[in-house]
Amino acid sequence: MKSTSILAIAAATMIAGQAYASGPVEVPVVIVEPPAPVSDWTGFYAGLHIGTGSVSDILFIPFGVNYNAAGLYAGYLHDMGTMVIGGEVAIDRARSSFLPGLNFNHASLDLILGYDAGNVMPFVFVGADSLNSAILPAAQSGASLGLGVTAKVTDSVAITAKYRYTRFNNFVVPGNTANAGTLVLGADFRF
Repeated sequence: MKSTSILAIAAATMIAGQAYASGPVEVPVVIVEPPAPVSDWTGFYAGLHIGTGSVSDILFIPFGVNYNAAGLYAGYLHDMGTMVIGGEVAIDRARSSFLPGLNFNHASLDLILGYDAGNVMPFVFVGADSLNSAILPAAQSGASLGLGVTAKVTDSVAITAKYRYTRFNNFVVPGNTANAGTLVLGADFRF
């Protein structure tokens, strides 16, 4: 028994001596990347939104006119990995503080480009707008752009905050331009 232990120690010493004599042994380094966030923004959604903003350069009014709005929106998104594309339609009714008894109807159609950051999606958008009211001679059309962020509260509920800048060319009369900036907050259900 004693001779077996001495033989084992001698063999281990010889192997260790040979390994040391051949130089240091390289140990492979394995880099483990954290898993990518698991999210999927693909699908239809619909919800309610509120907004507040101001419009300037309205004909001969030398100051900005504030307004509040509330309405509905619906859209579809397609998640392509890190990029999300989609479209959204919205309608709302706005009331001006300058003319409190007067309502304006607003509709928009937007193209959306977003970034899938897990349960959060920052995005930019461009769109077409239509505005009409009893005091306007016809529906006024405009173009908009903006940016925002949507966050999932659950897999089927999300909240959105965005800023929309809209320019109405030939507003009421040819050559007149009106500029509107609106902050919009919404909550939606995802299908």
